[in-house]
Amino acid sequence: NIMYRRSENMWAQTMGLAVENFYTLQNGLDVLIRNDLTRKQINSLYATASLSWDDMFYLDLTARNDWSSSLNSDNRSYFYPSVGASWLFTESLERWESKPSFLDYGKLSLSWAQVGNDADPYQLYNWRTVNVDHKTGNLTTTKGDVDALYDLKNETINSWEIGLELKALNNRIGLDFAYYNKEAKDQILKMNVTETTGTYYKYVNAGNIRNRGVELMLTGTPVLTKDFQWDIALNWSKNSNKILELAPGAESQDLGHASYASMVRIYANEGGTYGDLWGSTLKRDDQGNLLLTDKGMPIKVSALSKLGNANPDWMGGITNTFRYKGFDLSFQIDMRYGGDVYMGSIRTGTNAGTLEK
Repeated sequence: NIMYRRSENMWAQTMGLAVENFYTLQNGLDVLIRNDLTRKQINSLYATASLSWDDMFYLDLTARNDWSSSLNSDNRSYFYPSVGASWLFTESLERWESKPSFLDYGKLSLSWAQVGNDADPYQLYNWRTVNVDHKTGNLTTTKGDVDALYDLKNETINSWEIGLELKALNNRIGLDFAYYNKEAKDQILKMNVTETTGTYYKYVNAGNIRNRGVELMLTGTPVLTKDFQWDIALNWSKNSNKILELAPGAESQDLGHASYASMVRIYANEGGTYGDLWGSTLKRDDQGNLLLTDKGMPIKVSALSKLGNANPDWMGGITNTFRYKGFDLSFQIDMRYGGDVYMGSIRTGTNAGTLEK
């Protein structure tokens, strides 16, 4: 497989108009234009194999090697395999004459996989943007805000999963269960650096984020007649993540904040959770009452505090499908439960005095 990607972008802006209400770039008083061009190619070889024995045991193998143009010649080749095994245990139970009459299908599966990811183009060298003053013709250059890393390597994600699939009562009831564990290592991160270096960030290969979770699906057919069938599917999932480590010497990383809400930030802390929200709080006494200044104003705590996390506690959904002769009708309801959201509009409205409070 060969994947080649070319992306071109033109950005233009005018600062004021020569003729009022005539909105074209040609009518701009001071036109700013920027062109971007990126190119990237990945060459890949991959192989698959599927093996089975006695209609009970199955083994699937994959192997892939990528060569990426966005990494240097020493690191651009990276290999990642996977293996999956499954046991159709209802076949074994039937041959042992011990299969329950209500159980139609049962499968136990175990899989392990590794996935490699490369970098975006042009991250190996420090580059400069060329600026042209279209009035004078003078050329100037601007340094990027990220310090490059020539020895950048690919990211690696290792994962394993255990699954159970059951069908019963003439396939009218089903269960699909999975438990997984994923760890992302050597991630390509933009780490904060002191601005005295002339940049804001630097690229590093570091970090290890672990995700563990459960996925569950229940299916059923409550009504089944000659002309009408009602199928229902209920799914539920829960994921928990932990930042096992960041870059050497770094215990915290600022992942960003909204420009209008600089007091609320997203920090990745070693030992913490991805998506943690940090911000200012107010001083209170042991009973939870606000502490006030002599002028009656609340007092802000100097250090930022963890306010919550943007990720949901769990997600779920339900799908109903109705079939009548040659017609199908289905609808789906999805739900995210939990997770904290910062409402910048409430802050703006409060600051402007347009809200009742």
